[in-house]
Amino acid sequence: MAKVFTTSNERTRFFSNIDFWVQALSLFTQLFVFGRVFKWVGLRVMLAAVPLLMTAGYVLYALIPTFAVLVPSSPSAVSANMQSRVPAATRSSPWSRGKRSTKRRA
Repeated sequence: MAKVFTTSNERTRFFSNIDFWVQALSLFTQLFVFGRVFKWVGLRVMLAAVPLLMTAGYVLYALIPTFAVLVPSSPSAVSANMQSRVPAATRSSPWSRGKRSTKRRA
């Protein structure tokens, strides 16, 4: 880190930029991708894919420990984790849109 960033302001700016793109990717994925993939593969596959994607990113970073690998793999893992957990919990809600027969009954 000290070789790449000379000041704490540069480091803060860099990591805040990564966090911004993680949030933007999560929002885009939740709005336009998640529903289609969820209908296609189901909840079990979506939940199983999250740790697999995260593990693949971390293994790649362990093999090639550079910023070129860290920057795309870390936000992708965090985004996949965020976008799959939150909507999955709310989709089975009685107030969500969908067929009445597929909603959970209280």
